[in-house]
Amino acid sequence: MKSRSIKAMLILVLCFVMVTACGQKNNENVDRDLFVGEWKCEDNPLESKEYYTGFIMMYIQEDDSFRMSDVEAGNPVISGELEFLSDKDVVLKCNTEDDFDPPPTWQSMNEEQEIEYSFTENGKLHMTYKEGDVSSTLVFVKQ
Repeated sequence: MKSRSIKAMLILVLCFVMVTACGQKNNENVDRDLFVGEWKCEDNPLESKEYYTGFIMMYIQEDDSFRMSDVEAGNPVISGELEFLSDKDVVLKCNTEDDFDPPPTWQSMNEEQEIEYSFTENGKLHMTYKEGDVSSTLVFVKQ
């Protein structure tokens, strides 16, 4: 009888751990402090000089919310929440209530879109949108 109680308790603890782990929406191994702040987009994506992206400013808060704005025209671009999957992948969960006007070369992105990211040695943030074999990397510099 006692061994059944112990087994039942172990099963309950295991289920609790599994449910708790599955419920985590952000990878805890990501240093979010690196992201927090104001980021200015460089004039062009890495892959193409024909598109201008220097009008984009990205703001990332400590609560993982973000906003990209067109600072030249004063218009919102996209906003929402960041969900970190790993130390190189993030999902942009965009608000549908706000304007949804993705950056040039990201125009086919979904309202919930996985993006690859990396930091360069000089602290620039590269965010890469991929669609099939085509990719577009926006380069941001922290202000």
